[in-house]
Amino acid sequence: MSSEAPGRPAWNEMRQRMDIVFEIPTTDFTPFPCLEDGDPKDPIHHHGPPINLQEPNNDIIKPGFYILLGPNGEPVNIPVNQQMPPPRANSVPF
Repeated sequence: MSSEAPGRPAWNEMRQRMDIVFEIPTTDFTPFPCLEDGDPKDPIHHHGPPINLQEPNNDIIKPGFYILLGPNGEPVNIPVNQQMPPPRANSVPF
């Protein structure tokens, strides 16, 4: 986790997680912040600028809604990895 805000991930950390969870590379999609208040109704047409995942981006992820679209803002199909890594063993006995 980022040292700037303990417990809150940065975009570079989220990219690493996306590389594990999604079957397509992060160069094929990008997150966009949703601009609608509350639960977004039309995020494809009401979103902010793309968030750069391709360069080191240590910005803390701000709370809110995001939509994953193609790099130019077009809809994109993002398949989820069906072979998820096995869960980690507990490091502290319960």
